[in-house]
Amino acid sequence: MLSEKNIGEKILLEPRAEKEFSDSFDYYLERSDRAAREFEDEIIDALIFIAEHPQSLPVCYTII
Repeated sequence: MLSEKNIGEKILLEPRAEKEFSDSFDYYLERSDRAAREFEDEIIDALIFIAEHPQSLPVCYTII
C-alpha cells in the first residue's frame, strides 16, 4: 500500500483519500492481483508527479 517507501515523505494524503485508495485497491485485488498492482503503480506515479511539479496542476478548493 501507499507508504513513504513508495512515494516519499513529501506526500501526505488526507485520511479520506487514503481510505478511498485502500478501498479501490481492495476492489481491484478481489478481481486481479495484477490489476491491483498496476492501479497502485499508477497512483504512486501520479502522486510523485504532483510532488515534483506542484505548479503544473490547478489548485481546487471545495467546502467539504
